[in-house]
Amino acid sequence: MSEYHPYMVYTEDRTRGGMPMEERRQVAEGFLTMAQAQEELGVSKATMQKLVRNAKLKIYRDQRDNRMRLVKVEDLHRLREPVPDEA
Repeated sequence: MSEYHPYMVYTEDRTRGGMPMEERRQVAEGFLTMAQAQEELGVSKATMQKLVRNAKLKIYRDQRDNRMRLVKVEDLHRLREPVPDEA
């Protein structure tokens, strides 16, 4: 095992690291983190960012942790619905 650092976050077995932020923090009901939304939609991080940039998906900030970006579950369901072809 590597050297112990007193200011480093350790898991229960004293290894460096820990759980990802999405697993540590409970998000508000009706919201998913960006990573969870990516998995739900089955898209890449780049595609998720493109959806946000093109205003097809609105993001929210968690008031407890401003770094955490959240997506409404209902917005994800809206993205899955078919839209009329404008041809």
